[in-house]
Amino acid sequence: MTTDAGGGGLENLLRYTKAEVYGFEFSKDSAQFVNKKLSAYSKFHNVESQKIPMEHPDNFFDIITCLEVAEHCDDTALEKLKSECLRLLKPGGYLIVTVPNEEDLNDSSVCCPDCGCKFHTVQHIKSFSSESIVNAFGDGFSLIKVSATRFAEKGFRMKIMSFLLNANSFIYKRKKPHLICILKKA
Repeated sequence: MTTDAGGGGLENLLRYTKAEVYGFEFSKDSAQFVNKKLSAYSKFHNVESQKIPMEHPDNFFDIITCLEVAEHCDDTALEKLKSECLRLLKPGGYLIVTVPNEEDLNDSSVCCPDCGCKFHTVQHIKSFSSESIVNAFGDGFSLIKVSATRFAEKGFRMKIMSFLLNANSFIYKRKKPHLICILKKA
């Protein structure tokens, strides 16, 4: 299952594998876009647009990806996301999380000219380090790997993520690489 399906980039790539692909997206419009784009593929199940908890049974998924999601969550939402991933993953299943690495949230903040409210240009509200991303998701999981990546390393996983992030050119302007955290459900 992929969380935050966005434009369906990962789902589109996974259709070339033997994987059954499910998606989750908070935006109803984005979910409809991905569903229309990928509806012809038999291993693709509609992207759901709903709130947590999801309707899937416990221990349903082998792998869950949360690519560029956690930085958009406040503490309460992040805890709900982690708990739902734990519930949905099969024992021994993998959770793959990516986030910007030690992002200075003020660097991408703008001010609304109407109300004066300050906000991040792509709605990031949290910044993570290697330590804090493990702390945020670690309970109930064993750590496989946490490392910096510029999404250009060799290997299938990195190629998928590189493809997904190419559309967001602002990512490559950042001085620090992103983090990838791979966890295994106990």
